[in-house]
This record gives sequence, C-alpha cells and structure tokens, in this order.
Amino acid sequence: MADTEKQTLAKVVTLIAAQRELLEKFNALAKEIEDVLGGKASIGTKLKEIQASWKATHSLRYPGEYVWVHAKDNALAKRLVASLSVEEIKRRMLTYVQNDDAFYARARHNFGLFVGSINLHAGPAAGLSADLELDNDVQATKRKMAETRGPR
Repeated sequence: MADTEKQTLAKVVTLIAAQRELLEKFNALAKEIEDVLGGKASIGTKLKEIQASWKATHSLRYPGEYVWVHAKDNALAKRLVASLSVEEIKRRMLTYVQNDDAFYARARHNFGLFVGSINLHAGPAAGLSADLELDNDVQATKRKMAETRGPR
C-alpha cells in the first residue's frame, strides 16, 4: 500500500471515530429530549439532585462542606445516571459513606472513589440477608449444574 493510501486510511479511521462520538452525543441528546417531553427529570436536574445528596451524605461522616468539582464530578455522575436511578445512587452513597474500610477512610470517602467502586456498595437486596442471598446463589448453581448434566 502506498504512503498516500496509508495516510488516507488513517484519516478515514480518525473521522469514523469522531463520527461515532458525535452520534453517541446525538443519541444521548435525543433521549434527553424524549425524557423531558415525557415529564421525566432532565440530566441537569438529576445531577443537581445527586450533588445535593452527595454533600448531605458526605457531611454525615465528615465535618465541613464537600467541594464538588463540577467538571470532573459531573462527568462521573453522568456515568452513574446512565446506568442507575437517582434513588439507587443515593442508597449506594449512604452505604459507601458508612463503610469503615481504611482505604475509603484514608481517601475521606471522595466521590471519584465512590464512582469507581459503585458496584461494591450495592449491598444485599432489600429484606434478604447476605447469607440468604449466598444460599440462593449456591442452590441456583446446583440446579443449573443438575439441568446441564441431565438425569443420572
């Protein structure tokens, strides 16, 4: 392949990546419009609610106001809102701030660490103990293995 063809191909690859990024933004914008027209909260409203909840939750453990770094923390919060409801995020915030693990305490339970470890703070399902959940998982695994093995 000639050098000009390689350069052209490299440019096209870069342009396709930029196009994909723009399409993702366009689709997110279209969903936001649908949500607002459907009476749902806008992303801005959700982010403000998360920020206020974070500050209140964080203050339960640490004195003084948490300084929300808008550029960084809003981007992180947007990632969470894409996957979880605001209510679920709030519930996990409380679980996170109550976690006495030295790693989190040393970092003063900062928001970035919360987002990075979001799945660790899901906790057991409401009304179930961790032991019961584990027992159910073990039983489900045994049933699945028996189904795949077939009758003996």
